[in-house]
Order: sequence, then structure tokens, then C-alpha cells
Amino acid sequence: MMSRNNCRLLLLNLACLTSLQSADAQNAQSLAYLGPNSSLGSTTLDTERSKAQNLYQSGQFAQALLLYHQICSGRSNPPTALDFYWLGESYAHTEQYDHAAKAFSEAMKLETGNEKLQVRYAESLLSSHKLEQAAEACKAALGVVKTEAARQKLLLLLKISSKPEPEAAMQRGKLNGLWQQKSMER
Repeated sequence: MMSRNNCRLLLLNLACLTSLQSADAQNAQSLAYLGPNSSLGSTTLDTERSKAQNLYQSGQFAQALLLYHQICSGRSNPPTALDFYWLGESYAHTEQYDHAAKAFSEAMKLETGNEKLQVRYAESLLSSHKLEQAAEACKAALGVVKTEAARQKLLLLLKISSKPEPEAAMQRGKLNGLWQQKSMER
């Protein structure tokens, strides 16, 4: 029998996988945004964005994270919502969900109506075990999202975040006791 915590993690992983697949499907649009005809600022900044995107696409998330962090640190050209989005995705792929949530939050400030950002923000809060904040983010986003896909993801995340999380110590104690019992039976 699967514990409530394991069920929550399984559902979260499924929700994140769906979202990540959606992010990959929209990659062509994002890369077009980074193209040479964009009005993003200096050629150097465009080159950094392109390098970061290439690193991300090749699965080198830690290296992409470093570049996106530099891009988002401000300098003379202000970062875009897309810069913060990719910073958040890089953090998520390196399992730094708290930082990912902060990056998605910054992106949402720049692009308030973006449903994908709202879903990724809630997913990151949930992954960082901030259940109350995740539930509040879901409720707030449900009031403004227009697509059924975003609505369904948010409803699932809200349901997951509304379940009480078992105390880690209690679970650890049960698992250790079970493990010791199984070891003695062998």
C-alpha cells in the first residue's frame, strides 16, 4: 500500500512531467524569441541567452542556471519574464524548488497573465513543501486562468497541496521499525 506522502510525490511528479513536456513542446517559440531580430538589448546579452538555452537544451542544467542567473542579475539591460522563466526551469531541474518558485514569481511580475508561469510557480512551491503557499497560489491562479489545461493542472495541484503531509519523524520511525523487523526475519 502506498503512503499518502508517496502518492503526493507521485502525483506531483506526473504534474511536473506534464508541465515539462509542455515546456519542451513550446521551445521553438522560446528560441524564436531569442533570435537575432529580437529587441532584447546588446548582442552580448543575446549571445548569453543563446548559450544558456543551448546548455539547457543539452541537459546541462547547472551550467544553464549559472548563465541565467547572470542574465537575471540585472546589469544595464533588465531581465525579461522569459529570462526568469528559464532561470526557474533551470532551478527546478537541479531540484532547487524554492529558488525556482522565486524565479517564477519574478517572471509573473513581468508577465502577469501567463498561465504557464502560474502553474510552474505553484508546482515549485509544492515541490519545496510549502503546501499552504502552493494552495494559495493555485486558488489565486484559478481565478484568472482561461484555458482548461491550466485549470486542470491547478485543480490537481490544489488537491495535492490541500492534503496534510505526514510528519517526517513519524514516517521515518515507522520505516526504520519495519526495516529492522524485516532484517531480523531474514
